Amino acid sequence: HIEIGNHVVFGGMAGGHQFTKYGDRVMVAAGAKVAKDVPPFCMVHGDRAKINGLNVIGLRRSGMSRDSIKQIKEMYRITFSENLPLEDAINKMETSIEESGEKALYIDFLKASERGITR
Repeated sequence: HIEIGNHVVFGGMAGGHQFTKYGDRVMVAAGAKVAKDVPPFCMVHGDRAKINGLNVIGLRRSGMSRDSIKQIKEMYRITFSENLPLEDAINKMETSIEESGEKALYIDFLKASERGITR
C-alpha cells in the first residue's frame, strides 16, 4: 500500500505508514518510521522520520551532472529552508528554477502528495 520511486534505498528495520510515497533516489535510514511522503532526492531518518538532507552521494554515484545537483539543492532550499507554505514554495520553484526533468519530477511529486510531505 505504498509507492516507491526508482533507486530508493531502505535501511534495515525501516517502516512506512500505509499509503506513503517515496520519490526517486530517496534514502531511508535504518529504523526510520516514515509517516508522510518523502520528496525525491531526499534522505530521512528517525522515529517519526524527518528530512536529513539531500542524497547527494547517491545523486553523484548515479552520474547526475553538477548542474542538475545544483538545481536540486536550490529546490530543496526553497522547500525546506525558506519556511514557506508548500503551495508558495511550489509557485516560487515554478517561476525561479530553470526547466528540467528533475524540476518536473520534484514539483509533480509535491503537487501529487496527499498525506503531506515529511519536513
